[in-house]
Amino acid sequence: MAYRKLAIDHLDVEHQQMTEQMQYLSTKSHAEVSSLVDQKSAAVRAAISRGNSLEALEKALSEPPYGRGMEAAQSANAQLVSEILMATRAQDIGSVVGDLSDDDRD
Repeated sequence: MAYRKLAIDHLDVEHQQMTEQMQYLSTKSHAEVSSLVDQKSAAVRAAISRGNSLEALEKALSEPPYGRGMEAAQSANAQLVSEILMATRAQDIGSVVGDLSDDDRD
């Protein structure tokens, strides 16, 4: 007797296969990706200091780091997005996210 209507174990296998395939798509080295995240971080913090959360969030979401071995850069990028959302007033978060492009919201 199955309790789940969705076979989530199957989805996990598909996700793992996609992650393994994506590692080969990255054409940048670890150093290049880390450098890009650091540059992005400076631009995002400047936008936050100007009070432009939308610009900061768009910059943080552009060119996300991906691939095997990029966990540090991925974590730094996620922390950057978190900082933007924490710096944005709670009542403004919905409108800022709503103003993002469909690709950025995905």
